[in-house]
Amino acid sequence: MFNSLKRKFKKLYIFLVLIIVFVGVVSTLNAERLRISIDGMISNSYKSINSTNGMINAINNQNRAILIYLQDNKEEALDIFHSNDDEFYKWLYIEKSNITEDGEEELVDKVNIEYIQFSKLFSSLQDYSNGQNHDELVNFYQEKISPQVLVVIENLKTLSKLNENSMYSNKDLIKARIEESIYFIFSISLIGAIVGAAISIVLTNRFFKPINLLVDSIKDPVLFLDKDNKIKFINDDGKKLLGIENINYENKNFLDVLNLPEVYNFIKDPIKNEGVNKIIELSFNNKRYYFNLTISVFKGKDNEVEGVVLILKDITNLKELEVVKKNFVGTISHELKTPLTSIMMGIGLINNKSIGKLNDKQQNIVDTIEEDVQNLNDLVSNLLKISEIQANKDNFNIKSNDINKIMEEVLLNFEHQAKEKHISLELNLNEKLPFIMIDKEKIKWVLNNLISNAIRYTDSGMVKLDGNFDEEKIYISVTDTGRGIPKEYLKKVFERFVRVEGFEIPEESTGLGLAIAKEIVEIHGGKIWCESKVGVGSKFIFTIPLYLNKL
Repeated sequence: MFNSLKRKFKKLYIFLVLIIVFVGVVSTLNAERLRISIDGMISNSYKSINSTNGMINAINNQNRAILIYLQDNKEEALDIFHSNDDEFYKWLYIEKSNITEDGEEELVDKVNIEYIQFSKLFSSLQDYSNGQNHDELVNFYQEKISPQVLVVIENLKTLSKLNENSMYSNKDLIKARIEESIYFIFSISLIGAIVGAAISIVLTNRFFKPINLLVDSIKDPVLFLDKDNKIKFINDDGKKLLGIENINYENKNFLDVLNLPEVYNFIKDPIKNEGVNKIIELSFNNKRYYFNLTISVFKGKDNEVEGVVLILKDITNLKELEVVKKNFVGTISHELKTPLTSIMMGIGLINNKSIGKLNDKQQNIVDTIEEDVQNLNDLVSNLLKISEIQANKDNFNIKSNDINKIMEEVLLNFEHQAKEKHISLELNLNEKLPFIMIDKEKIKWVLNNLISNAIRYTDSGMVKLDGNFDEEKIYISVTDTGRGIPKEYLKKVFERFVRVEGFEIPEESTGLGLAIAKEIVEIHGGKIWCESKVGVGSKFIFTIPLYLNKL
């Protein structure tokens, strides 16, 4: 079904693209035709006017150079005159190659002849300057050269006027062609839009019908909301479950239709929560439901949110199974606790020789039984701990606590154990560490587990407990100089019953301690991870937010 829809949408998309391409090609060809027309009517005339202005500027500069020459600055004057001579002929040749109007070529030839005459007169002035006095040179300039400059400039102005008149005379024709082009492009675009819209409406209604059926077939609530959290669509099963079958919800704010503040808080920040799974408990029709909330975000320009799709996946059955599993683990653990206690008491009586003396072989057997029973007892205790945490994670005893004091108390309990292994204990506290909202006993359990593991797997060196913080969270770390953990196990060690291959694991290890620590830290809103290098040591770090959200 999805492949079929995909093919149909592809065909629709290709058809619309072809219409757009057709309109674009026709419009482009028409615009190019108009451009060529304008070039022929205006651009050439403007080019001639620009060339004429260039020649006028050049000859004016040469006239100024002659005046400088008369002031006896001959070297400077000659430089100016000859550089502008080159400039004049540059513009003259451009104009010669751009003849478009009747009579223009004759005018260009006349300008050329008059300019040559002007250049000859300046040469004559230079010859006279060797034998004539200054007054005679000035008279020569005023009587011969200055009138010739005016003749050349007058001819150039006539040439410019000829092209200006041509531009103005073509103005109405250009305007008519532009209007014709605009109407043509608008007509083609309108036809393309009407045809495309008509076909799109027909095909979209046909194609989207299966999608509507698909969405309505989903048994979990599906909601479409715009960027202002106004509801645009809810599938049929969603309306039925949420009890809004007979309510007009469209374009109304989420909270005005559904009094679900926890869900609303989740969708208020869609960018942050996209891809996040949030499990919530809701009650409808006197029945308790559990939903896994997920959202998908539609983005527009500049990655701005245009809308979201909210899916409430019903996981009530899974949640009920989870409760059954927890109850089963708790019940079994409690049932095992009683016989294990009896066995431990019996072993204690045997070791106290209250029922007779044992030989060496019997004593070894009893010692082995005692170790195994102790390991089993630790395992049961950890299973009970997990069951307790999962059952009461919404009811942690969260209070403000001095984390420095807690760290000092915990480390003090391990002095004897560290001394026996010749390991030094270090405590690095930050006096500015703020009080934090935590369950004191649960965090002490995490610290006890991390420090006992560090001592257990360290043969020599030190174990260090650090505390620090930034603007958002507190960082607590336990560093050792033990055997280290291979890179591929740095995440797996926090899973239940995981053991690192290739390492001798102490018999007292149950493989649950780090899993429990991870669960406690995450319930507090923090994270826990490990940094390690084989043969160098390990560092376990966990964080606690400074502003703990309500659990």
